[in-house]
Amino acid sequence: MILCLAAVPALVCAPRSEAGDIRVGIHEKAPYATRDAEGRWDGLAVALWEDIARANNYTFRYVERPLEQLLPALRDGGLDIVMGEIAVEPFYEKQIDFSQPFLASSLGIAVPAARWKPDWMAIARSLFNWSLIELLAVIVVGLVVVSVLVWIFERHRSGTHFPKRPLHGLGAALWFSTGTMTAVGYGDKTPASVGGRIVAAIWMVAGTLIVAAFTGAVASAVTAARADASGSFDFLRLSRLRNGVLAGSTSEEILRLGRCPLVPFETTSGGLAALGRGEIDTFIADRISLSYVSTHHNLPGIRILPDRFSSFTIAFGLPTGSPLRENINLALLETIHSPEWAKTVARWLGPAHKDTPASLPELE
Repeated sequence: MILCLAAVPALVCAPRSEAGDIRVGIHEKAPYATRDAEGRWDGLAVALWEDIARANNYTFRYVERPLEQLLPALRDGGLDIVMGEIAVEPFYEKQIDFSQPFLASSLGIAVPAARWKPDWMAIARSLFNWSLIELLAVIVVGLVVVSVLVWIFERHRSGTHFPKRPLHGLGAALWFSTGTMTAVGYGDKTPASVGGRIVAAIWMVAGTLIVAAFTGAVASAVTAARADASGSFDFLRLSRLRNGVLAGSTSEEILRLGRCPLVPFETTSGGLAALGRGEIDTFIADRISLSYVSTHHNLPGIRILPDRFSSFTIAFGLPTGSPLRENINLALLETIHSPEWAKTVARWLGPAHKDTPASLPELE
């Protein structure tokens, strides 16, 4: 009896691999976890987990759950570890623990290719806004005032370039003030009086500042219009669009915090298909899975924007205080710094994937 009682604490505190199979929560989402025709699991996260299990002599079984049920099952004790698109984010850290991260990603934004081509008419229309109109009004008023002042000072001088007759004199003064403001300075019209030269000198300095301000305003308007047409996004712009997301995903949680309208889908391919039919304006998902699905499925007319939006790292999820965490982390770090891991990443993500293990932060 004494020996049995002494063994109880060891059984309670032992990792689940010693007490029974580890329950691994999994959801089919390429390239992290996929299932072949015979029902065998494969994928980037699956390959990493099975290397970790072999290194620690773990026995385990996969428990398939919908993506949105993985973390609740982990918190409630129904699972011992979860894999897939598990992002290391503050709103998850309050509920669960994480392993060391093994991959870096970000949100990717898919849009209809035809809709987001640069619209040059929209860019031209952007030039007609109130800021530019107000600046143009200031320029016109300045030209008129300077022209009148120059003509007043110059009109009585003999041999002047600004005739006494108002129509001809003011026209010549306007020509002079316009050339001075734009720094062209043809020299065919020049003031001779002291007052005219003082006005001209002041206008030279003021004209330089006015032209600089006007050029900057035009450049800003064109840049904003081109960015809007080509697909630069922030939460403000996404809040005006119908955004498709994967139910229970990191993208859903991030966009929900950003107060953006959401249309949840069960699969990435289903969301991209709805995007192609025009039912939503964007489909936002983990860039890695988004690129994988768009590459391996025939989805014409879909464009993934090059901009990175809300970067994060991918890790395994564990219950708070899990006794498995230390051994999993040791095996994980050894694996992702090995040449075999680089080959696994290249197999699933292609050789162009830039997020190497050395670039990932280690968690405390």
